[in-house]
Order: sequence, then structure tokens, then C-alpha cells
Amino acid sequence: MNPGAYSLGPEDVHLWRAHVHELAPSAAQIRSTLSPDERDRADRYRLSKDGEAFVIRRGLLRAILSRYLDRDAGAIRFTYGPFGKPLLDPDEDALSFSLAHSQDLIVCAVSRRAALGIDIEFLRPLPDLDGLAARFLVRQDADSVRALPMPRRLAAFYTRWTRQEAYLKATGAGLTAAPAAIDAALDAAGWKLETLLAVPDYVGALVAEGVDWGVSWLDWPLNGSARG
Repeated sequence: MNPGAYSLGPEDVHLWRAHVHELAPSAAQIRSTLSPDERDRADRYRLSKDGEAFVIRRGLLRAILSRYLDRDAGAIRFTYGPFGKPLLDPDEDALSFSLAHSQDLIVCAVSRRAALGIDIEFLRPLPDLDGLAARFLVRQDADSVRALPMPRRLAAFYTRWTRQEAYLKATGAGLTAAPAAIDAALDAAGWKLETLLAVPDYVGALVAEGVDWGVSWLDWPLNGSARG
């Protein structure tokens, strides 16, 4: 492996943390590592800032994976699941990954676990919080949110929302496939969920196959672009 490469044991889940505003000055260079279909997708965004944010996220994902695969970021090939989840080409190394973003923060999880999902959310105020909980959360979680004092409901809503989203990302299922009880579904599958509170003003959740794994946080350096 090259000197900047990272090793990943069977019990490791690496969580990479990056910020859009720090990577934005390198957006043109990052774009050069994307595939033609990824660049086309970026160009289809109605707002240029949204297209640039997509370029940064996908380029960051490629750069991070290149550290484990020991190859150029631009040479990595993706396939896509039935609900659009990106996957490494079967000819690549057996790595699993999941990427989430909210506001300025991007978090990428990398593991050798077959099932892996992450979600994060910035704690921005929401109108009609109880109505949103009833609409988007499974019933058990919505009832739990409504039972809390008002000052605690916002964080509780986002905590339960990210748990649900991380689970759905790990399964590769569509947004309508949430189980009636996340904890029961995790127990039945033999998976573990970890709530992520490592970044101020954000909450998140990580779901991965098995229960014998641990998390390590890493910050993507400003000069940490992939080889090539």
C-alpha cells in the first residue's frame, strides 16, 4: 500500500468527518476524479451550489475509498442497488461504505461489514414537530417523541429519524420499508446501532451488521486528497 493508505480490520468501522466549506476551494480538482455519469448528475442540479456540493461529496467518497483500495480515486467503479444506493463494483475490494450529509457536514462510514448505514442531521428547528413525527417516524418512535417535554422533542425527533434512516441505508431498502420497531428489527438481524453525538449541533446514527464492532473517528485533512 502507499504511505497514506489505511488498514481496516474486521471489527473496525471508520467514520470520516469533513466540511463542505473546507473542500469547496478544491471543487474543480475534485470534479476531475468523478466519472462522466457523476459529472452529468452534478450538472443536472438546478442550483450550481447544490451541484458543487454533490461533486464534493462524491469526490470525497472516492478519495476516502482510495486510501483503502490503494488505487487512484478516479479509477474506482461503482454500481447501484435497486433504490440507488452506490456500491463498489464486485471486482473491487470487499469494502462497505455509507455516506451522509447535512448542512456543512459530511460523514462517511467505511467497514468490512456487509451491511452498513449512517445518517446525520443538523438540529435545525422544525415547524409542526408532532405532525412531522407522526408522518415520518414509525408509530412507536412518534409516540415517544410526543411524550417528551417540548424542549427535548427536537433532538429526540432527529435522533429517532437518523436511527430509522441508518437502518434503511444498511438494508438498502426504500424509504417506505421502515419496520414497526427498529430495536426489534436490529435484534432479529443480529445488528447493532450506535447513536453519534461527536459533532456539536448534529445528531446521527450508525447501523452495522453484527455486534462486535467499534467506531474510530477520523478527520479528512485539507491536503488529504487521493492519489492521482
